[in-house]
Amino acid sequence: MWILYFDHVPKYRFGAVKQQIWMALHLPFHLAILGVVEGSQQLAQAHYIYSSIEKMAVKVWYGCVGQHMQGQALTANLTKNIEYFKLNESARGREALQYVWDEITILGNTPEVCSPANTSNLHNDLYGIPMTFSDFIGRAIGAMIQALDVDIPPEGERVQSAEIALRSWIVVYTYFWSALILLLVCYTITSLLADAKDGQWNSVRKYTSLSIVSRAAMIIVAVVLLVLGQTSKAPKYLFVQHYLASPWILPTVVLLLWIVCLSDRGSKMWRQRREKKATYESVAVGDGERHEEQEMGAVRRRGTNAYGYPSHAA
Repeated sequence: MWILYFDHVPKYRFGAVKQQIWMALHLPFHLAILGVVEGSQQLAQAHYIYSSIEKMAVKVWYGCVGQHMQGQALTANLTKNIEYFKLNESARGREALQYVWDEITILGNTPEVCSPANTSNLHNDLYGIPMTFSDFIGRAIGAMIQALDVDIPPEGERVQSAEIALRSWIVVYTYFWSALILLLVCYTITSLLADAKDGQWNSVRKYTSLSIVSRAAMIIVAVVLLVLGQTSKAPKYLFVQHYLASPWILPTVVLLLWIVCLSDRGSKMWRQRREKKATYESVAVGDGERHEEQEMGAVRRRGTNAYGYPSHAA
């Protein structure tokens, strides 16, 4: 974000109206930066929670479905699984842990809870783990969320933080991609204004092709991801859950910004080559008037050698 902004600061004087537009755009621009940075923090935290949930679920699956543990063995396995995440190091995490221990006690006292007959349905919502574990898993997820001091209602007898956290992450997801779209739009407009010269829109000509197309393409990608998140069906929001669980949520944003940055650099290099070529072609002698002479069947400018470069002898 720093590179994209400071690569396109004003280099020429432009009209008062354009200056006011350029300055006014900094309010939504800074709000967009704040939205992207804060949203990145919240989504990174959500990704950590989802990765922790995956680790916990795998251990529960191997203990129950894989080894069919019962009684004390199951209780010990689940207790060790929860202790791995050190949720007791947070005050709110310690409060939520009591509900987790209660669920572990209930599962340990349930006969045949992980018997082969109860774990034969590998296509249920828990991939074979009996649905009796749903309250335990919900409480464990809530304790993980509470241990990170997420600002949502704490775990209670009738409240599971996991459901509230998911709804809050939907809001953060929407806020994050909306801020990124606004950021890219502000980058495009401010960069065009910053390159304005002598009150003319020369930047439109300069930014044709690569830069404008890349920015438009990245905005479209961000809009698609925003729409996909909004069209996910409640209450599970599967697309958002899978996307947050994947390692691509933040690399996607970095990739979008780097594509825009690289396209700007490529466009700048291409423009400089064109200007350099035009400079060589406009080399003149004396008062700057261009004279041409016919020599060896080719057109050559006076004051240049046979290759078109300025002649030192002239």
